[in-house]
Amino acid sequence: MTNRPPAAPPRIPGLTHLQHLGSGGFADVFLYEDDLLGRKVAVKVLLPDHLDADVLRYFTNEANLMARLSNHPSIVTVYQAAVSSDGRPFLVMEYCSRPNLHARFRSSRFSELETLRLGIQIAGAVETAHRARILHRDIKPANILVTDYGRPALTDFGIASVTGDASQSGLSVPWASPEALAGEVGDVRSDVYSLAATLYTVLAGRSPFEIRGASNTTTQLVERIAAGDLPSIGRPDVSSDLESVLGQALDHRPENRQPSAIALAHALQRVQIARGLPPTSIDVIDEEVEHEDPDDEAYTQLRSTATVSSGRPFQSMPAYPPGSEPDVTVAANLPRAMDIPAAADLAEVEQTALRPSSPSTGRWQSANPSPWGVAAPVPSVPVPPTGEMATSGSSLNVVRPKRNLVTVAAIGLAALLVGGATVYASGVANQGGGAVGVVARPDVSSPAASPAASEPAPDQITAAPTGFACWDSSTTSQLKNCPAPKGKAQDYEYLLHAFPSIAGHQNCEKRDSSNKSDYTHTTVMWDCELGSALLRYRYWESAKDGKRHYSRKYSVADTKATFDLYLAGKKVSGWAKESRHRYVDAEKGTSRFVTTIWLPKQKLSLSAEGDTRKAMRKALTVIRIVPLKDLRGSSAGAEAPALVFKLKKR
Repeated sequence: MTNRPPAAPPRIPGLTHLQHLGSGGFADVFLYEDDLLGRKVAVKVLLPDHLDADVLRYFTNEANLMARLSNHPSIVTVYQAAVSSDGRPFLVMEYCSRPNLHARFRSSRFSELETLRLGIQIAGAVETAHRARILHRDIKPANILVTDYGRPALTDFGIASVTGDASQSGLSVPWASPEALAGEVGDVRSDVYSLAATLYTVLAGRSPFEIRGASNTTTQLVERIAAGDLPSIGRPDVSSDLESVLGQALDHRPENRQPSAIALAHALQRVQIARGLPPTSIDVIDEEVEHEDPDDEAYTQLRSTATVSSGRPFQSMPAYPPGSEPDVTVAANLPRAMDIPAAADLAEVEQTALRPSSPSTGRWQSANPSPWGVAAPVPSVPVPPTGEMATSGSSLNVVRPKRNLVTVAAIGLAALLVGGATVYASGVANQGGGAVGVVARPDVSSPAASPAASEPAPDQITAAPTGFACWDSSTTSQLKNCPAPKGKAQDYEYLLHAFPSIAGHQNCEKRDSSNKSDYTHTTVMWDCELGSALLRYRYWESAKDGKRHYSRKYSVADTKATFDLYLAGKKVSGWAKESRHRYVDAEKGTSRFVTTIWLPKQKLSLSAEGDTRKAMRKALTVIRIVPLKDLRGSSAGAEAPALVFKLKKR
């Protein structure tokens, strides 16, 4: 909060000035009343002597970015942006009447329960911004307002950036990440750090590296943030689980933090579940939210955002995955309403410091780029020029020419009839598409066999098959000799062989449920997080364990739908079932809809969990499995295609 007197409030048609609310380095905030609607609004107005190009650009940035995110319930809504009659740009925003978090923590500390709730809600807002390619870069207590209904609302996107744009950056030292203080552009994990620092502050009554009774200059804070040990919050009523979550998010090294805002939100939900509390919903944006299933209520909710119309046509705002972003230009010419740049902070104790950006180019540097991926690419299959290729979904099948098979049979039969020869090579067309080579070896007991007559020409020799390559890289002359996996280490490797899609995901971890009392044998899983969904690949050493587990999980009352399974157009033994209710994973802190695929003969199962049913169904489409006949192994040198499950409702 600056000590200067505020500038005179502008005259704005349709609005009546009521009072001054606060001031910052480049702008004042006033309370107005909407003459038509009767509601109170906050109006942020640039100072007349601060209308230089940089400040105008920040103000334009704030107007555009906040307008793109205004539909989010935990981001302050922008109603209008324009230029007053005296030439000052202004923003008309939602008025949040309650004290912001900075004012509140100065007077009283927050409880753990309230901190968890507001942390999850703001994490949803930050995740939504990140999915729209926006880094806030200045999350702190003063920038989280509180609505009339007690809900936190993130504001002040004045120094936010579209990912890939790093022309300027700013920071508030007590809550800034080490990489931001070092002059780096940072990525989504920098916002994760600042949000965790904010939650730490409202619990401890001080910023994370502030030491009571000691000198806390900016220089000293920067040194502690860069390399110091994180002090304990020092409250017996704050759980060690919450301190651990915040400690991870406040790690000096970005790679050790939660990789995204939604991952931090899920970690906070786990703390709630551990305390026997219902998890707070995470409001996130998703690019595919139309026609959402009516059962998708509570917990994680998907909402679309839209640009607030102010002289521009109304248009929806899609979220772009990293690496596919279009060029974004923030307009710098004034007087169009939505082309108005934004000022820095207002009504706060710690001023936001602006500094030139580092020379490095800003790029999306998410720790978990494109988590959905396209699983593993479908392996290429050698196809003879005379062959036919048929595709089904993402699977690839080769239909070889039937005439070559007939040729092989005819030649083989002739060889057997003439001289008692033994056929031992090639039932597959060669790469040149010509005749199939057959090597006839004379029977030594036959007097008619002549060494000279039985010697094949060099260009007729075809190599004998080398047998079968098993899933564990061993080879054998008969496929039935390929071993079954045994023991956890082999089980994990077998899953990687069976499901090529595991290698295509970005964030997978091993999990083990073998210690459950009702399991008689080992069962292990690969859990792959996809952001708004999770895929769980599982191998059961005992099919009876799996059957017992799923009979309880999918009772008639708990099953919404049952499906038959198809691979490459053929029905396979097993089923898929969709849950009627959400499944709460206390360990992961999630509550999601689930569809499970169960292959009892192969002792394999897959579960797609989604924050919504749409996200769950989308996760099913990225699963890839090798043909069931190739699970134990395949012909040496051959590559098995990766198949996609097709589900048909019973």
